[in-house]
Amino acid sequence: MESIADWWRTFWDHTEFWNAFWPACIGALAGAIVATSLTRLYRKRERIDREVGECNKLLFIVGRMMSALADINADLFERPRKKLGREPTWSDIGALEGAPDEGPDFIIGEYTFLLEDDDPKSLAPQMLARVYTAEANFKAIIVRLHQRNQLWHEYNELRAPGRVARGEAGMPAVAATYAHTARIKELTEWLAEDLPESIKCFEKLLPELRVTLTKRYPKRRFIRHWSNADPTAPPL
Repeated sequence: MESIADWWRTFWDHTEFWNAFWPACIGALAGAIVATSLTRLYRKRERIDREVGECNKLLFIVGRMMSALADINADLFERPRKKLGREPTWSDIGALEGAPDEGPDFIIGEYTFLLEDDDPKSLAPQMLARVYTAEANFKAIIVRLHQRNQLWHEYNELRAPGRVARGEAGMPAVAATYAHTARIKELTEWLAEDLPESIKCFEKLLPELRVTLTKRYPKRRFIRHWSNADPTAPPL
């Protein structure tokens, strides 16, 4: 026992050992702290880079939906209006060939990080909700546009020469023609009203979304959108 006690006394009194131990221990501890801090910084930058990339994708999707609606409105109403010199009626507007089947992919679950913010005044959650609503309205427009296209083709088939029988035998075809006419007229009026309103909503949403993202991620770059109708106009 005395030898063990003597060994410990000698160990604690070993000046050369402790002179080397403490600098090495402090150096290792400092290195571990620096390594941990650098790892956290790297992971934070990696997360922010990923989130900024997703946000730019979101801006692109919103811009594409706005552009698609602007093109549809131009083909259905603006160009016929200029050509005719008056407001086009439902019968002046044919089917829109080449209309998009659906909008760009927007999966709201990919942007849940925008709902997490330490700033209680952040508008990011509100902006995400507005994007969700705008996308839903965009899809509704596309659905009704394709409904109108289909009805227009059916309407013209019903009116084709030789398709309508005379007398009582032709009554079902006449009734179907009137039904198609009423529905096409209804859809045309709905599109004429909703398209400009939706475009204005997107034109307001896009720059506000960009400002919100810029505040959330300062010093990061976000894409801008130029108008299809007027390339010389300032970007949104």
